[in-house]
Amino acid sequence: MTDIEGIETLCTMLGLKRQVIEADVKDLAWLWQRTISEAKFADPYLAFHVLNSLVRSYLRGRNRRMGNHQGLQKHKWVDGSLMAVLLQYVIGNSSFDCLHRVGVNSVREFASALKNHFSVLDEADRILHAKEES
Repeated sequence: MTDIEGIETLCTMLGLKRQVIEADVKDLAWLWQRTISEAKFADPYLAFHVLNSLVRSYLRGRNRRMGNHQGLQKHKWVDGSLMAVLLQYVIGNSSFDCLHRVGVNSVREFASALKNHFSVLDEADRILHAKEES
């Protein structure tokens, strides 16, 4: 199931036809599934990094320059929109078992898993900085 509004937004942002975007979303979802299924271990954090890398590679292939901080900031809305459309596609499609096993069952569950992971990292970072200061 595709997010029609998200697809239309991407069409406008990238200047591509709807059929092209839909085909690319299906292909990126398939690549994401293959990459995660071949990983030694998989969790939502790893899934997020793989998704982020796939989306950025795709956008670079579509002539979006994102090699520095300014380029990333310039295209962050396209990046986020494409990630959201991919998540909605995977969540609505039951054939992505591997991604469903690592917590990509809803955007809320995926975001919650990432938030929990990042909060653990933040706490570890805070402890390390406290030890360095004393």
